[in-house]
Amino acid sequence: MLKKKIFKAKKSTKPMISGQNPGKKSYIDPPFRVQFQNTSYSGMLQNKNLFKNYGRAICNFIASRLSDPYLEILTDGLEIERDELKCFVQQKKKFLAGIHEFIYLLEIQKNDSDRVACFKRLITKLSEIFIKYFAVNWIIHGKLQYKLFYLKSRQKILRNIRLIHNSSLMSLGKSC
Repeated sequence: MLKKKIFKAKKSTKPMISGQNPGKKSYIDPPFRVQFQNTSYSGMLQNKNLFKNYGRAICNFIASRLSDPYLEILTDGLEIERDELKCFVQQKKKFLAGIHEFIYLLEIQKNDSDRVACFKRLITKLSEIFIKYFAVNWIIHGKLQYKLFYLKSRQKILRNIRLIHNSSLMSLGKSC
């Protein structure tokens, strides 16, 4: 049903050759056809899984061996096991379906224990590291369709992560 509507919309927006009779429908040959972008539809497709894909990539990064040197530095002086954090992230990764779950993964809630709050702070720091240093490689070598859009969205995601982290720290004042 949706494919038929898209086909009809594309068919109705084909440009006419200038100087021709508007009553007679004569379209431009395919090599010279102007491509119209339906910004709302293409924008929807690009944004559809943005936070879900970034969230899962961040979780995969934290669960991998690539994050071990960063975890070592960040957990120095804390009573947190790396394996515990990796199990916590693996459990949360299963339920990432969009922006709301991504925010919930990073935002410290009032009813979170000190251990979970500490996990969320570590996830925030590691997600910043991932976006700064590893996201370009993930985007370029991944199966993503809108690679340029994901590259441009990195700074927006990083800004949102910092905003979520700072707002949850301001409201709760919990420390790790």
